[in-house]
Amino acid sequence: MANNISSGLHNKAIEYRRRAREGDPGSVTGQLQGYAEQNSGDLFKCLAWFLEANGHWGDAGEKLYVHRHTQRYRMKRVEEITGRDLNQSQDRMEFWLALKAKELIDQARMGKTAV
Repeated sequence: MANNISSGLHNKAIEYRRRAREGDPGSVTGQLQGYAEQNSGDLFKCLAWFLEANGHWGDAGEKLYVHRHTQRYRMKRVEEITGRDLNQSQDRMEFWLALKAKELIDQARMGKTAV
């Protein structure tokens, strides 16, 4: 069972890397990038800190120097833009994988590592 889960996560991670590398507008990062290009604010950073804080708005807000209600509003925008629910563990996992894939691709573009 553990191997099936591990294999599934690995395959999902590969898919997110491929979609993010290709700039797929349907991917999680593609949807947020499209929003970021038209609006101010960095929802990627807000989402990353939210996930790092295990879904605690106040803790994420402290790291970003914003009020927890501001952080909560931003996470609501992420949900609206992507059609995903941050209260669902599968959606949180998909966000995390997508952000990690974006991070690797951004590093590769800057010449820090190979993808």
